[in-house]
Amino acid sequence: MIDPPRAEVADAIAQCHQAGIQVTMVTVDYGLTAEAISQQMGLVDGKARVVTGEERGHLSE
Repeated sequence: MIDPPRAEVADAIAQCHQAGIQVTMVTVDYGLTAEAISQQMGLVDGKARVVTGEERGHLSE
């Protein structure tokens, strides 16, 4: 099964980065899947920081 990001997402993310806006992706996908998609969309350059639901529960506000 494949559910690729919409074509305009990469351009929107690039515009956000140019404007100094930090974009965060929240998903319930498996971590490696989320990382691959974030790289495909241009959200990250290199390794993405993936936080699991369990890890998120231990983060400070």
